[in-house]
Amino acid sequence: MNIRQREDPRVKSGHVDVKLDRLSLWIGSDFIPMGTDEITKFSAGFLFLKADGEATEKSTFIHRDDRLVVIRHEHSDSSSGMGQTSHNTETEMIRIEN
Repeated sequence: MNIRQREDPRVKSGHVDVKLDRLSLWIGSDFIPMGTDEITKFSAGFLFLKADGEATEKSTFIHRDDRLVVIRHEHSDSSSGMGQTSHNTETEMIRIEN
């Protein structure tokens, strides 16, 4: 599913162009969510300053004791602009013991 962004009336100067904002949801045969994947790509500018970026988030779920539990969450982002580049990744995992 592509998500359409709304204009923010509070932003008076510059612009942010969201090129892609997609959320995918995987559902098991028992109709319980198994995971999500979200990708966002954008470019931004103010006067002559420009920047581009991309962010991804992935989550994995399990069903335990009538609860949906996130057992793995991954986040990564990268951006470039104004002579700088950055790339960040973060992974969180939860171990559930019986």
